[in-house]
Amino acid sequence: MTATRILVIDDEPLIADLVCTVLAEDGYDLTCLSSAEDALAEIEGQDNFDAVITDIDLGGSVDGFELARRARVHRPDVAVIYISGAAAARVAGERVPGGQFLGKPFPPYKLAEIVRTSLPPAAVAAAAED
Repeated sequence: MTATRILVIDDEPLIADLVCTVLAEDGYDLTCLSSAEDALAEIEGQDNFDAVITDIDLGGSVDGFELARRARVHRPDVAVIYISGAAAARVAGERVPGGQFLGKPFPPYKLAEIVRTSLPPAAVAAAAED
């Protein structure tokens, strides 16, 4: 089986590294970036991410909401998880359908849990087998 692919974007490199470290322990194939522009290039260059985990405020002209919308253009069933210190009400009003929200700061186990519940069961099983 192919490993579950997850794109992680946070303009704070330490946060992106933390998220990727936590998820690597669960066997996911991760692409971890700190630039919205680099993330757009990844999203538009391939359509095989099973999930996108993104901060909302990325410090540029493209935010996490736009990244998620573009990811869904390429793969409508991609799981989206927003990680942010932003108010949950803002996320509820702007997120893509089915998008999940995890407020910063968050404990690592909560991140792993929300990823598992957001992915289709086949993607979680693939990660567990690798």
